[in-house]
Amino acid sequence: QGGGSEAGAGKESLPERRVIPEIPANGKVIVFFKHVGSAPILRTKKFKMTADAPFMTVILFVRKQLKLKDEESIYLFVNSTFEPHPEERIGDLYKCFSVKSN
Repeated sequence: QGGGSEAGAGKESLPERRVIPEIPANGKVIVFFKHVGSAPILRTKKFKMTADAPFMTVILFVRKQLKLKDEESIYLFVNSTFEPHPEERIGDLYKCFSVKSN
């Protein structure tokens, strides 16, 4: 019955708390593009984009950069996981899914 060795035995450790990044004062966030498989490669991989803009802005921007025709499809994913809705705000995606880069 003595000692404090069992005091924390039944407690589960809490997951590490994620810090939500702030949108910079200029209202722009850095968007990093990475091609997958046989997808075309952009010459520049990082771009600053307006946080208040819808994701459709990203889609149109990449289409223009790759000089895609109207009938050519494009699929853009966040963190190689899911395709955001075109009306989703870039800043909201940044807050939820940004990763620290070195």
